[in-house]
Amino acid sequence: MRATEREGGDTRLGPRTERVDRADTLSEDADQAEAGDDAQASIRVGIVFADDHRLLAGAIGVALNMEPELRVVGVGATTTTGLLRDLAVGVDVILVDSVSIVTRLKAASPDVQVVVVGEADNPAVILSCVRAGAAACVGNNTSTAQLADIIRRAHAGERAYDLAALMSVLLRPDIWMASQPRRTATLTERELGVLRSISQGLSTAEAAVHLGITMHTLRSHLKNILVKLEVRSTLEAVLVAIREGRIELPND
Repeated sequence: MRATEREGGDTRLGPRTERVDRADTLSEDADQAEAGDDAQASIRVGIVFADDHRLLAGAIGVALNMEPELRVVGVGATTTTGLLRDLAVGVDVILVDSVSIVTRLKAASPDVQVVVVGEADNPAVILSCVRAGAAACVGNNTSTAQLADIIRRAHAGERAYDLAALMSVLLRPDIWMASQPRRTATLTERELGVLRSISQGLSTAEAAVHLGITMHTLRSHLKNILVKLEVRSTLEAVLVAIREGRIELPND
């Protein structure tokens, strides 16, 4: 994979053949930019890619450091001892190129948001990301500006998946989880109401106001929903409810 410069200086992600044999560091120019913007930066970003993608990871780090509110604090390879654990507890959002490590990162730090950079057009990969609790899955052709926006949305607690990509998951029963009959039958009407509100694009705070309940009560409902449906994320719970006909898809 490689980072290529498009018109206007926009960096896009693509295939590359280069390889590096040591941990990446950001360039001196990026460090200076980071220092100058540190007072405004509020979102700490880590990047963990496979060993032969570290050059790409470094390039993405340099590009993201130029974006408002973002500060890349660590770039490395998945094989680096202790890196996943250290980054998970020291950043707000982590970019990875493999869904296989999302669960490990979430186990080390449940509050960290993980964005997977990979096969965003593959329904099986998207479903794996949802199951693992990733905040988003983006393609290799994502621009720096788009990636920065997704990072901000993930930091705000949003699930930044493309709607068409999620629809592709729902329309592929061959890749869907083996479902027990009507798992959502165990949900109360209030719990279904919570899922319906979330499915309409409301944040948790907005959903609480819409339903006339406190945030504490909403979180309690969400926790119960995840346990009852045996899923790891609210988004996966919504997908289960849609699959079982308990939530209707938008007409548009």
